[in-house]
Amino acid sequence: MTFRERIQEDPVVWFLGTLLTGFLSGLGAYQGALKVMHLVVVPEILAAEPRKPVPEVLLTTPQPCDQVQQFVSVAGRASGLAQGQHLWVAVHPLGSLGWWPQLYEIVPTPSGGTWEIVSTIGGSGDVGKRFELGVILANDSANSDFVRYLQEASVTKQYPEKPLPIGAVVLTKVGVTRQ
Repeated sequence: MTFRERIQEDPVVWFLGTLLTGFLSGLGAYQGALKVMHLVVVPEILAAEPRKPVPEVLLTTPQPCDQVQQFVSVAGRASGLAQGQHLWVAVHPLGSLGWWPQLYEIVPTPSGGTWEIVSTIGGSGDVGKRFELGVILANDSANSDFVRYLQEASVTKQYPEKPLPIGAVVLTKVGVTRQ
């Protein structure tokens, strides 16, 4: 009896395989529908703090699909930041789970809420690679994690990719390609 025949004749294995296939198909359809409709799931950090409104954030520069140098000006507007909410720009190499928070927290101007920061997009060997620039909303804890990461990195001169800390969520992002 072949391996395939043994699996087909075992009702438990067949049932679990069918269940797993159905689950993965449903998950894929759900993710695809979210992408097609340009929807996002409201992260727990935002749902858990209903009294704090989500700030309005617009990323104006660079534009989607822009070709950018290693050092690029990232600009936008933000309004509606509440006490304990912090904005950061972080860079995410596509195909990776990690992010690189940029040098400092975004501080929108009091008049108009504009902001600008110079971001580093990869290293010298990353020409032609795709990246996402994200504006990250961080609570006080995540803000402290970003500050600590940058303090340690400035000492060690190592900037490893890190997953976003708990309490940080991407509000908006734009995809770019390194020149």
